[in-house]
Amino acid sequence: MCIRDSGGTVDKKYFYKVKFDSKKKRNIKIETNGIYGGVYINNNDEITKTTRKSNPKTVWIGSSITEGSAITGASMYSFPNVASSMLGLECINAGLGSTGYIATADDTKYAFYDRLQYDIIDKQPEIAVIEGGINDWQYETNLIVEEADRCYKYIKENAPNTNLIIIGVFWPKGSYPDKVKEVNEELRKTARDNNLPFIDLLNRQTIDKDGNIITDNKGSYITGTGCVGSEKNDGNADYYIGNDSTHPTIEGHKYLGTIIATEMYK
Repeated sequence: MCIRDSGGTVDKKYFYKVKFDSKKKRNIKIETNGIYGGVYINNNDEITKTTRKSNPKTVWIGSSITEGSAITGASMYSFPNVASSMLGLECINAGLGSTGYIATADDTKYAFYDRLQYDIIDKQPEIAVIEGGINDWQYETNLIVEEADRCYKYIKENAPNTNLIIIGVFWPKGSYPDKVKEVNEELRKTARDNNLPFIDLLNRQTIDKDGNIITDNKGSYITGTGCVGSEKNDGNADYYIGNDSTHPTIEGHKYLGTIIATEMYK
């Protein structure tokens, strides 16, 4: 079996050759961080749809923090993929950079609500997770809350069997503006009003759908004021946040993915 590589120039073809020890039926999963050109097999071989039951499906809606490609270069290294793998879930990463409940990257990308039909409603996943706020916090808080509430209610009404989980505002430093704190608190209240679990990254706290605190260790999961290339030796941001001072590194995504998988399991 040969898998085409997306690298190189347009007038050349590149392949990865994968050779198995024996010829037999097997389940094959392919993950790629580039353009997928297809699978090429011998004339006497065939590819059929697996009869294996799929793992529970999880859709992740969010910003570039969810997408994971800004520093890592590929969404396969993102915290949704890490968390899904740990929990035995199929991961559909629908993160999109520079977006949020309101943010649209200067009208070049869709905000969360306008993506819900395709990303969640049409797929009816067992679990859906929304991460947002880092691109929204400079808007009016009441407008952010209105959009968040609209998103949560739309999913609950149109995908009633989907378990929806909300992740609060991610911030790449251990300290943050008062407005970020305000937006995070209001998103938390909105999740509570809709009987949804909320993973609070700023306060190291998780609340279940009934409002019960199930993890309570005060303080941000990201600590310190540095980043890769500008280390301050005052917290884990020195190695969990990339040299753009905003996006998690691959190690940062592993760290967040492990945390979020743990909180989702609880």
